[in-house]
Amino acid sequence: MGTKRQGPQTHSSGERLPYEMGNAGDLLKHGVLAEYIRWRCEQGGRVRFVDLFGGEPREEVEERSKDRVLALPEASALRCAQTEIDRGWYLGSGLLARNAGAQHVLTNDRGSGHRRRLKEAGLVLLADEFQNCLAKANDRDAYRLLDLVVHELCADDLMLVDPFAEFPPKHANDVLSRLAQAMTEKQATILLVALNPNPRNRVGKRFDDLLAEHMPGAWRITCPPHSELKFYADVVLAMPPALAQPAAKSFRPRLERFTEHLRAVLFPLAVQEVEAPGSTTGSQLGNRRVQALHQLFELFDGNDASAEVRRLKLEDEGF
Repeated sequence: MGTKRQGPQTHSSGERLPYEMGNAGDLLKHGVLAEYIRWRCEQGGRVRFVDLFGGEPREEVEERSKDRVLALPEASALRCAQTEIDRGWYLGSGLLARNAGAQHVLTNDRGSGHRRRLKEAGLVLLADEFQNCLAKANDRDAYRLLDLVVHELCADDLMLVDPFAEFPPKHANDVLSRLAQAMTEKQATILLVALNPNPRNRVGKRFDDLLAEHMPGAWRITCPPHSELKFYADVVLAMPPALAQPAAKSFRPRLERFTEHLRAVLFPLAVQEVEAPGSTTGSQLGNRRVQALHQLFELFDGNDASAEVRRLKLEDEGF
């Protein structure tokens, strides 16, 4: 089951989200998700997908969202996984991951209606798989479950953390340390989506610093505010060392090709390279940010500190 389009989504806390499924940020997030799962399966690996903020399993979307998916190359992982888009239905992360090749999908949501619809769609709830998540019957909040879930992860896992805009100012410090633990101790891969009204303000700069501290070497793509998404959407993919080397050589080119295809689909947005290490900035703060970006976006293939490393960013033309 899914939900008919009735305006903006509702956050699990009850707060209305300022977007609908299939927006520009969703396409970026789900494209990275589908490409990663396909790549891992082609490498002979298995993927268990863990989604802390499940939301709706599917939603009826406007023609523009449908047309964007159909405008992607037919063989692209995102288009192949969106199996109901011809009928105007956009699949959420759980169903998309299953279609992309994940062998097992676990999902969660604080809202009882979301949980019911996710289960009716054939997905497994976290609390049904991880018995320690049932400590409190009414406590399904992803932030409070995170500590419990981290201990259950393993090297085959891809965990998606896709919270709302309260994440950078309120939860980033605690959550990023837990995600780093999942990556280093459990060897899980992390896909983090963070919404931020202004990445250049104090909160945005602090988020940059936290990423550089806890997830050095992660890949990050930023989608700026769009007509139906009023926030910057940061999509951060962090892999354990065992996957880092092969990913740098065979997965990153796929990711770059996908961003090129998405740039065309989201025209007039364009992919640009920004903030290369060594760039001249007008302030000491700017220099620190460039250094942090160097640590954050370096490849996993042995690049040294002098290598030219650039950040892929979806940006408005002429921005």
